[in-house]
Formats: sequence, structure tokens, C-alpha cells
Amino acid sequence: MKRPLILMKRPLIVLGMVTLVLALLALLLPLRGNVLARHTALALRADGPYLHTDGAILRDAQGHAVRFSGINWFGLETCAFAPDGLGVRSWWDLLDQVRALGFNTIRLPFSDQLLDPTSDPRSINYALNPDLRGLSGLQVMDRLIAGAGQRGLRIILDRHRPDCAAQAPLWYTRRYPEQRWIADLVRLALRYRQEPAVIGIDLHNEPHGQATWGDGNPATDWRLAAERAGNAVLRANPHLLVVVQGVEAYRGNYYWWGGNLMGAASAPVRLAVPHRLVYEAHDYGAGVYRQGWFSSPDFPRNLLGIWRQHWAYLPESDTAPLLLGEFGGRNVALPDEPAAVRAGARAPATLTRAEEGIWQRTLVRYLAQHPTISFTYWTLTPDSSDTGGLLTDDWQTANRAKEHLLAGIQAAALPVPHAQPAPAPIRVLASDVIAPDGQQQALTLRIVNDGAQPLPLAHAELRYWLGASAPLTATGQQRAASVAWTSAGVEWASTGPNTVVTRPGRTQGYPFVALRFVALSPAMETLAPAMETLAPYGGVATVALRVQRADWAPYAPGQDWSYTPSAVPVPAPHLTLSVDGRLVWGVMYPRLKHLGL
Repeated sequence: MKRPLILMKRPLIVLGMVTLVLALLALLLPLRGNVLARHTALALRADGPYLHTDGAILRDAQGHAVRFSGINWFGLETCAFAPDGLGVRSWWDLLDQVRALGFNTIRLPFSDQLLDPTSDPRSINYALNPDLRGLSGLQVMDRLIAGAGQRGLRIILDRHRPDCAAQAPLWYTRRYPEQRWIADLVRLALRYRQEPAVIGIDLHNEPHGQATWGDGNPATDWRLAAERAGNAVLRANPHLLVVVQGVEAYRGNYYWWGGNLMGAASAPVRLAVPHRLVYEAHDYGAGVYRQGWFSSPDFPRNLLGIWRQHWAYLPESDTAPLLLGEFGGRNVALPDEPAAVRAGARAPATLTRAEEGIWQRTLVRYLAQHPTISFTYWTLTPDSSDTGGLLTDDWQTANRAKEHLLAGIQAAALPVPHAQPAPAPIRVLASDVIAPDGQQQALTLRIVNDGAQPLPLAHAELRYWLGASAPLTATGQQRAASVAWTSAGVEWASTGPNTVVTRPGRTQGYPFVALRFVALSPAMETLAPAMETLAPYGGVATVALRVQRADWAPYAPGQDWSYTPSAVPVPAPHLTLSVDGRLVWGVMYPRLKHLGL
């Protein structure tokens, strides 16, 4: 409720002076409580790229309401001491995909053990990530955070566990006592004080078991521990958001680990710096654990009441912002949808899986109706055992059903100073195998559409640029010869037989092989329907291509501009993809780029 500031029975001149003083204080001092009306879009100019809270709303320094719409990227908290997936992809390519998929935030789990000097990363393919060679786990996190900021992505640091082996019910263990926990949080707050991508710290992941809320026991009261740690963080960097999760049980009421915020109603977290507290809850479906409410006769109508009891009351009552820090599951389909749409689940569509799809869609619908609630989806990579990930098991393409579902609740980017423009939502991946006799190479090319709009393949042209080039002063006959030495043929295409044709060509003397997608005749389409449009939200078109010399002489593809020396699909920036003549992927030969071709 708004409470206007009223002064009565004062001389007029005193009233004016008091009003002036209050106005100055409003600019210079953080406001407590509800003294002034909320949602007046107060700008805290000193915050620069940081955010502050206003009731249940997150605002930037200009007073604009913002929403975290993010993804979790685990791995640094494990004994690999590296983000998950770097064995098959580069860190920068994964960051590009996160941004292209429309997310604005990454919740980045870490462990205290990561900060130990002996915690060296493992499971990194250094051929794909050469710039990470020789770095410690903490330095890998530095590189990832800097790269996220360059792409306009914000980071919420998530202290996921004390050591790398397993989660802990309390914020401390014998090996990592509370003093070490707070010292590590302060160390990171200071380390990234000049890194605007880091916007907040999640103090401890999923308190559960012995963890209590508001009972005053210093050994178990998570609320008091969060105040101690949160205030220490704010002394190191008063601009950071302090993110506090719930517990598992409150006065005999059990919920998901970290998801029970019932105690915050009567015992809220108190921080020395106002407008910095964000509560966080976790919520999952029956695929993680079959809670009793999934079997209730009024499921899923009962979900809204359950959420309001445990965490949703905080944003709905305008008490504080809420981050739904983890939610996810393999199944996102409703029971009456075809099995093909439910392909995100590796298990059959059992009753549990169907309930998981109902729960997940109901929750996303609730988030769409409550845009002040932020979220970070669990998780990016596909190897989370009970939920799967946004990426499919090929580690390259997004699950289309999940991507389409989340696209409806994504928010605008949160500007980061000096960030680069968002990467294109179209990517080209390539893998290559050279024949033992060295006379030909077998290429597998994949066009991936992570965007929200379909890609008309009939308007697209993909070019593989060769190594030989004819001088610009060469005659027409000489230039033709420089192209004719190459032969290319399509072995297979996911769009259907006879849907991809090749042609040799040249631009300013630089030879290439072009692939174009063509429509089938009506008669052929009845036998093998062609895919003439690449669907949004993770649509993929794959072409297997053979390239060789026309005379079958030895061929050294390593000299080709577009050569991609990888046996697994990786981003291929030297292949170029154009749609209606407009370049949407890749880098031309340097001279052609200079000429604007």
C-alpha cells in the first residue's frame, strides 16, 4: 500500500525546508521501507551498470524494470573445475549460442574448492579451447565471465557447494567452515568489482536437511547466516545483488531444497545496504521427485496455491524480487501432444513424464503472467541426469520444444558497457575427414537456426572457399581453369534427396563451391517430402559433401580458406552463408571482406 508523506500544522516556510531536505535525502541516501511510494522508478545513478530492487521489481540505474531470463551453466563447481561441455565445444561458441538463443543472464555455479590454487581444470579439449591451456579453474571462470560481458550477458555467481564432490545441507563443513565461506564470497566480490557482467552472488545453493529459518540457532539458521555473508559481500561491493535461497523445511512443511521461503514472511533477511536483496526459489516436476501434490486429484490446478504458499507470495505481495533460480525437466509436452514433440525425454512418456510436462508448461504460463519474476533455467548442457538440458545429446542444437517454450518468457538484454552486438542466430558447423589416399575430403555441414524466425532454405547459399586463387589480372580462361580443377558432390542431405545442388564459382579470382537448396517437383515430394524452410528454435539442415580434384590428383585441403580440421562438428567461421545475398554467417577472404563482397 502506498503511504504518502504528509506534514501537518507546520509553518509554511518550515514545510518548504523539510520538503527540500527530504528531496535531497532521496537522491543521496538509499530509501528504507515504504516511506515513499514504491515503483516511482528511482534512479540510483551511482550504480552505473548495476541493478537495485524496488518492491518486487528489479530496476536498472535509469529506473527501467528488468528481468533476468537466463540459463544455468554448471561444471565449475564439480571436480572438473571447468564449465560443462568444453570437451566437445569451445567456451566462446557456447556463449554465442546462449546469447543467440535470447538469454540475458547465466547463473554460474562454483565451489569453494575452485578457488584453491591446486584446482586445475580437467575435461577441456584444448584443440577447441587453446586459450584456456595453462589456466587454473578460477582463471577459466575469469575468461568465461569476461566473454559473457563482451556478449552482453550478465552473470550471477552461484556458490553451489563447498567442495567439488557434493552439495552440502548447510553453508559450511569441517573442511570449509563459515569463515572460509564468507572469505571466498568477499574475494569474488572484490575480484569482479570492476567487471560489470557480474551482477549478483547467490550465497549458497539449496540449504536443506538441518537448515532452519528464523529460529535463532547460529549453527543452523540460514537466514542469520545469509545476513552475515550478505553484509560482508556488500562491504566489498555495495552494488551487487545478494541472492538468498529458501530452505527445505519450515515448521514441519517440506518442499524442494532451497525452495521453501515461507519463513521470510515473518523473518525477512536484513541487509545493511537496502535495495539489494533478491530471494530465490527452486521448483521441479515429477521427473526429479514425485512429490505428493503431483498425485492430487486437483493437479495441476493445485500448483498455484502451492507456489504461493512457498515462494510466489513474495513477488505477488510486492515484498521483494524473486529469482526462480532452477526449474527444468526432460518433458515439456502436454499428454495429448504427439510423441515427436516430446522428444526431449529419453524415457517413454509415462505418467510421471506426462505430469512433468504439465507442471513445466503450467509454471512457464505463470511466469508469463508475472513478468517481475526472474528465472534461470536448469540447465544448458544435456547431461544433467534427471532433467536433461536445453541442448540435445549432440551438444550442438537446442531442444526445439524447450526453446520454443522459454522464448515466450524471455526479456530484453541487460546492457553491459562495451558489449558487442548479439551474435547471429544462424550458425554453420562442419566436420571433416580426409581420405587415406589424400585425394578427397568428406565434409559434414550443418546449418543451425537458433532464432525465432524460420529460415527459407531456397533463398540460402552456403559456400566452401578453396585455397587456390587466380590473380585479379588473370584472363577469363585462366580464372575458369582455377575453378574447374575442383569437383564436389552431395552424398546426402537431411532436406531430402536431390534437394541440394553444387556449383563451382569464383569472386574476384577466389574459387568456391556453392551449395544451394532447391525445391522438389510435386511428384518427387510425394515420395520424399523436402524441408524447404529451416524451422526456428533449433532447426537443423545437414549436408554430407565430397570435395576432390577433378583429375583425382593429390588434394591438400589444409590450404583451403574454409578447411575445418575437426572430426566432430564445430563452428566453421570460414564457410559463408548468405540469405537473399546478405551474409548471415562467416568471414570472407580478407581481401573480399575489404572490398565488401
